[in-house]
Amino acid sequence: MRPLLTHWESLRQKHGALPRRRDLDACAFMPCLGDLMLLKVLGDGVDYRYDLVGENVRNLFNVVYQRRSLLQIRFPGYERVLAEYQQVVRTAAPFYIERRQISERQFMEVIIAKLILPLSDDGRTVSDLIVCLSCIG
Repeated sequence: MRPLLTHWESLRQKHGALPRRRDLDACAFMPCLGDLMLLKVLGDGVDYRYDLVGENVRNLFNVVYQRRSLLQIRFPGYERVLAEYQQVVRTAAPFYIERRQISERQFMEVIIAKLILPLSDDGRTVSDLIVCLSCIG
């Protein structure tokens, strides 16, 4: 997660505002690519569409996310995830959490570390989220 956070912080310092989705340079956080999700904020944070889902995330949860919204999928515990995303949209600040979760592919409990970072089209309003998930146990 560190390469993604470092890149995001450098963009924020460089532009003096929220990083823009178009300014992301995947080469800067290449080790994290399989652990990433890129989401579009819908309706001022009422819902979120999964535009990109990394291979490690797909393998861990065994759910087809891409091009579907959180409210369409409504996986177990989606309310907690929705609240996390809404907090990042509301505060325009990064959010980090570690928690126990069930891996739907492995049918076992795992500990997930999650970093949610806001992105913007205009430098002020959160329009997208980049999420990095890592299984740490």
